Amino acid sequence: MTTKTALITGGASRGIGKAIALALANNGYDLVITCQKNLSSLKGVADSIRKQGVRCLALQSDAASFEACQDLFEEVSKFSDSLDLIVNNAATSSIGLITDMTKDEWDAMLHTNLSSLFHTSKFAIPMMLKKSPRFNYKYLLNMGGQ
Repeated sequence: MTTKTALITGGASRGIGKAIALALANNGYDLVITCQKNLSSLKGVADSIRKQGVRCLALQSDAASFEACQDLFEEVSKFSDSLDLIVNNAATSSIGLITDMTKDEWDAMLHTNLSSLFHTSKFAIPMMLKKSPRFNYKYLLNMGGQ
């Protein structure tokens, strides 16, 4: 049986990202999971995943940063020679009125919620094509939640 590998960006330490990670592990996926801030919680999730008998790499990474994504995918390629599924889960939001939001807050939200999709897809698609030249974009899941 061929093991499949999935990457979950951002927020895999809690909420939707954690639930997806546990479900994929339950379905036999090896996983690379990331978060931006809470590495200790992420490592706890990784331990739970490994108890399901699959491999898991837990990394702190900022999907909004092109350079951080480049570094992330260097680690992903050491973990697995191909990638079957990516869940772009990194997201942020702002509470309050847009009139109260600063330009820096707006830019940070755009980089996390939009630019991160480009960053991760740019590096993920070549890895996905290694396994199957008939790559199907349904294996790129873009979402965000709090």
